[in-house]
Amino acid sequence: LRVAPERHLVVFPGSDAAGVETLLTQLAREWAAGIRLGVMRLAVDVTAGISASPMHGSQANDLLRRAAAALREARRQGLQVLV
Repeated sequence: LRVAPERHLVVFPGSDAAGVETLLTQLAREWAAGIRLGVMRLAVDVTAGISASPMHGSQANDLLRRAAAALREARRQGLQVLV
C-alpha cells in the first residue's frame, strides 16, 4: 500500500519483527545488487522501518508512528532495516 511518495506499507500477518527484519534485509541486499530488466540492470536502495504488534502498540496509528520513527533512525544510521 502506497502511503506517500516513496513510502509504502507492507503488512505481514502472523509474522514476528525478527522474521520480517530478516526478510527485508535479504530483499534489500538483493535489490541493491541489481535487478535485471531485459538488457538493463536496475539497483534499488531500500530503507525500512519495522513496527510489530503488540510490542510497539496495537492501534494502527501507534504502529505507523513507530515504523516511521524506525525508518528515520535507519536512514540516520545508514542502515537498510531497523525495528
